[in-house]
Amino acid sequence: MKKFILITTRKNEDIVRSWVDAEKIIQFSQNSITQQGQNEGVCVFADGTTIDIIAFNETIDSLNK
Repeated sequence: MKKFILITTRKNEDIVRSWVDAEKIIQFSQNSITQQGQNEGVCVFADGTTIDIIAFNETIDSLNK
């Protein structure tokens, strides 16, 4: 059974929540100065694609479940 991680992003004014195959993700990071206060971060995929995420803490929580 595959594990999926909830990724929350912003597209214009919309908030988009997507479940992504955990094997496609290689890194989550958060800059404590510029992103932590807004609960934002960055997700890096195995193919090198990088996206900004919101709800960083919830993403980490879904990773741990």
